[in-house]
Amino acid sequence: MLPHKTYATDQDVHVWSLGRDVADLIALARSNTEKHYGDVLTEGYILESEDGSDGLRRELADRGLSAHLEISDSGFLFWTPEGTRYRSKSTPKK
Repeated sequence: MLPHKTYATDQDVHVWSLGRDVADLIALARSNTEKHYGDVLTEGYILESEDGSDGLRRELADRGLSAHLEISDSGFLFWTPEGTRYRSKSTPKK
């Protein structure tokens, strides 16, 4: 069996603490995304807003994406396609 990417298929999300010493969060996010998903992604976006989640929803809609955002039980905000519900369903390897 060939390895495959299952993030969207499984709707499986895990939250990791990055600590307080991240010098450049955007650079870290870009390099991590490229490392794990670069072979299957064709587009990426960095969204910024001074209007909270409403501003992020507008930024998503401006790009033709679903403006659906979820708030996890632990309080972080993340994007999901409309009609989906992401949650932790597996245990990551350490």
